[in-house]
Amino acid sequence: MKVFNTRALTRKQRFTKALLTGGACAAAAIIILYILFNVFGLYMSLLYVAVGFGIGMAIQYFGRGVQIQFSLLAAGLTLAVIVIVDLLTIGLDNAMAYLTQFGLDSLWEIGYRAAAIYLAYRYSRVV
Repeated sequence: MKVFNTRALTRKQRFTKALLTGGACAAAAIIILYILFNVFGLYMSLLYVAVGFGIGMAIQYFGRGVQIQFSLLAAGLTLAVIVIVDLLTIGLDNAMAYLTQFGLDSLWEIGYRAAAIYLAYRYSRVV
C-alpha cells in the first residue's frame, strides 16, 4: 500500500512549471497579436480578453496552484502582453493619445484590457 504520492510536485515546482508555461503562452500571444495587428491590420482590443483567459487557464491547468502567487503571475503576464503589444503596434509616443482621443470608444479599449487582466487573475488558480 502506497502512503505517499512520490510523483506529486511541490509548490515551488508547480510555480516554476506555471511560470514556464505561462511565459510560453505570453510569448506566443505577443507574436500572434503582433502578426494580426501589424501584418494583417486587424486591431481589436477584444482579443486581449481571449489572451488573458488563455494565460489564466494555462497556468491553472499546468500549475494547479491554489496560492495567490499564481493569480498574480497570470495578471502580470497578461499586463506584460498588453503593454508590449501596444508599444509595438501603436508606439510609445501615440499610446496614451490613442487610448484617450476617441471618447467613449477609449473606455471600451481600457475596459477590454482591464477585463483581460481580471480574467487572467480569476481563472489562474484552482479554487
